Amino acid sequence: MPKLELVDLPFDQYQRYRVVQQIVGMVRNRLCCSRLRVLDVGGFFRTITGEDILPIAQFLPEDHTVAVDLAECTVSSYVRGNGAHLPFVDGSFDVVTTCDTLEHVPRSHRPAFVDELLRVAARYVILAAPFDDNLTRLADQVIFDFDQTFYNFEQPQLREHIENVLPNRGELRDWIEQRGHLYVDFASGYLHHWLPMMLLKHYLFGLPDAAHLHVNLDRYYNLNFSHRDQRAPAYRHVFVISKTKQDETFLAQVAQSSQSLSSVSSDDGVAFARSLLTLVEWQREFQRERERNRFMVVQEQNEQLREQCRQLAQHIEAIRNGRVMRLMTGVRQLWLGITGAKDRL
Repeated sequence: MPKLELVDLPFDQYQRYRVVQQIVGMVRNRLCCSRLRVLDVGGFFRTITGEDILPIAQFLPEDHTVAVDLAECTVSSYVRGNGAHLPFVDGSFDVVTTCDTLEHVPRSHRPAFVDELLRVAARYVILAAPFDDNLTRLADQVIFDFDQTFYNFEQPQLREHIENVLPNRGELRDWIEQRGHLYVDFASGYLHHWLPMMLLKHYLFGLPDAAHLHVNLDRYYNLNFSHRDQRAPAYRHVFVISKTKQDETFLAQVAQSSQSLSSVSSDDGVAFARSLLTLVEWQREFQRERERNRFMVVQEQNEQLREQCRQLAQHIEAIRNGRVMRLMTGVRQLWLGITGAKDRL
């Protein structure tokens, strides 16, 4: 498979880094800087084709980007480390981002984790994560139960969501305000699209040789639906935190920009979910047809083997009843008569 393009990345990852890309672009214009220093905490990813990438570097090629995560990785600009103890001096980066990482941090460590993000950030922190509410919690549980039901498998990331408990958005707001920082937050990852897409993706994990199908499905979604996903109800929320006191106007522009992405016609996701279910049913029928074809091939091969065995049996019988076999039988009987040996055969 050729190297993946941005729109070929998993839809869930594409939508969050696309938002980061947009916000960093606005920061670049605000600071009148052509090249920003950007740190992404929790930013390692391995594609379905087995390629190790740093999404932040893919989405912000014009900036100086660094990613920190716990996995082993040899990609340049990667630092293996813990987000709660970042190996950088204060204010090392213009922007610090973290996407869907906070929920994997134990609840008691989350304040220290966010403190570290702000410590190494000179100007802004962009924090995206799923936050605890009834719908988001239920969506996670549906995916978790799906994997258990179909594959007898506990998805480790979702297990961490459940065990750690999703972050509380109100608590994070209070925490930011207590430290005197300005911020905005907005919805991202339209839930009525996120859940059926995630179910379909997990369904495809059970199919053999489905990597191309995964990539094409993500590409189709990213090109046609991703721009509609900045609205509630949402799987995640994005916080943009400023360390500058006089930043109300800029943060208002960020919020307005996110709202402009959401200005789409009313859609409860039913039509989209129906189209995905149709695709699932088509794929199931395709699998059934392929299994039927395989069964017919096996049947044909078995019939050929039976015919070969029948012909071989006839050939052996012909040899046994032939002149050579009769001659050998006569010689053997003559030998037994001369020697008086017992016929043990």
